[in-house]
Amino acid sequence: MSNLTQKQQQMVMVGLVAAMLVVATYMLVISPQRAKMVENETIKTEYGDKKAQAETLIAKEDQFNADMDAVKARLTEIEDQMAEGDIFLWINLLLNKFKSEHKQFDVEIPSVGREQRVTIGAIPEFPYEAAKFRVAGTGHFHDLGSYIKTFENEHPYIRVQNVTLQPMGESESGEVSEKLSFSMELVALIKPVEEAEGE
Repeated sequence: MSNLTQKQQQMVMVGLVAAMLVVATYMLVISPQRAKMVENETIKTEYGDKKAQAETLIAKEDQFNADMDAVKARLTEIEDQMAEGDIFLWINLLLNKFKSEHKQFDVEIPSVGREQRVTIGAIPEFPYEAAKFRVAGTGHFHDLGSYIKTFENEHPYIRVQNVTLQPMGESESGEVSEKLSFSMELVALIKPVEEAEGE
């Protein structure tokens, strides 16, 4: 009977030792490995997201390049219309051409002042210079508004500013004119001078 008890005690001890080994193995080996697996899965997910973002950007590269080419082409098109050479002659030709293309506006500009060179804003390394012209003329109020709007839309490199309007008063025959006299400034960007290679 005492032998059986001793065997039972040994069995209990073996069971306890086995249970402790299982717990120790879990705590020291399995648990850290599981934590490492979770960490690796998180890292894998993060890298997967970054990879997906990179693939999306790579897929958009062709569209980005096409957009850049379109912007460069539009900029070149605008620069080709900018002031260069004799700036005073250029603005007069431009105003005459605009008048001939837009006869619907009853606006006369007989006076164009000589250009003044001006600086543009505080944008660093801005590649353009600018010239300011004071122009004066006459026109009906509604024509002047449409004239300025159309002129600025067709010439995005020119800004109209400091517009002043005054009634024309009576003519020599004593009639009151419905037209207004106006003056305004036109600020035009000047096409950059291309430097020759090797300079």
